[in-house]
Amino acid sequence: STITLEPAVMANGDTETAEVAGSYDLSSRALRARLASEGISIAAMRKAISVARVPLLGEATAGTWSGEINYMPGGWMGNLKLQDVDIPFEAFSAPLHVTSAEAQLAGRSIHIKRFNVNVGNVEAQGEYHYEEGTDSPHKFRLVLAHADAEDLEKLLQPALHRGSLLNYAFNFGRPPQPEWLREMHASGTIQAGTLEMSGTTWSRVKANVEWNAMEVRLTGLEGQAGPVTMKGEAQIDLARREPAYELTGTLAGFAWREGTLSAEGTLSAAGTSRDLLNSLKARGEFRGRTIDLAPVGRFRTVDGHFEWALNGRSPKLSLTELKLQSEGATITGGAETRDNGEVVLRATDGTRQIVASGALMRGEPLKIVP
Repeated sequence: STITLEPAVMANGDTETAEVAGSYDLSSRALRARLASEGISIAAMRKAISVARVPLLGEATAGTWSGEINYMPGGWMGNLKLQDVDIPFEAFSAPLHVTSAEAQLAGRSIHIKRFNVNVGNVEAQGEYHYEEGTDSPHKFRLVLAHADAEDLEKLLQPALHRGSLLNYAFNFGRPPQPEWLREMHASGTIQAGTLEMSGTTWSRVKANVEWNAMEVRLTGLEGQAGPVTMKGEAQIDLARREPAYELTGTLAGFAWREGTLSAEGTLSAAGTSRDLLNSLKARGEFRGRTIDLAPVGRFRTVDGHFEWALNGRSPKLSLTELKLQSEGATITGGAETRDNGEVVLRATDGTRQIVASGALMRGEPLKIVP
């Protein structure tokens, strides 16, 4: 009751070959197959491996593979090596180009280790694991030597910006939600040696990622820009037409007026590209050490609450519950940004009123207002 295919060689040109063998039991309907090669083009066998539903290889559109895989009632199992393989992925605006990787197939799971990949202008190394039927089937570890925020935004356009005006018209103004995004459940870690963001270079960037449909959460988020360190967590809302971001955390080591500042609070923004920058808003508490506010004075500590918004080229800053402490006195008050961009400080030491103005964040001397 068994039909057997003895090992047979398939050739693609003079140098590329693959060997196929298998058997089929008519009574139990059990199919077994073996596919092996020392190196053959995926394009040459694309139709066959697609019909056979070979995991990973069936999704690839170009490149070469080598190794051995076997089909049995539990699915495809075996080990593969990939070279210059292109794999489309719905979340990215460009296909994954795997320059090299080792993959292990085990039924409904795929484990890709030691891969090198580039997507658009983004290059990464790491590991990927897929386990069908689990709460978070996609698991990954990515390491980037260098990345640019603009390149990452372009790469993630299918997730960040969805649909044209016509799509919204047919959805009665609701953002279209493709099936792949509704079913996206992934978790992993990302590390970047350096990350360029709006003219600032962050180093030692890392985060834990949880992506569940329309919500992406980053925990354990860390980075460093010179002496400035950042720690916190972030949430990205993908349910809208444009993404909305909210980051909560701390910033420390910011050099300002011969001293240092630290802050704790929330940063929010929405949109992409320039719209994203123009929508930046922050609020929270700050604390300074050895701050020189000449000619008002030099202060051992400066504390207060802040609200800040980047509205085009006119950032707005508001300081409340401001407390400035020096060796001999304590001054309390607040500050607001004028329409001309200058910040006006109004404070008192209990006996006199102090009003000063100037470009507070640029480090220029303040001017006492009579």
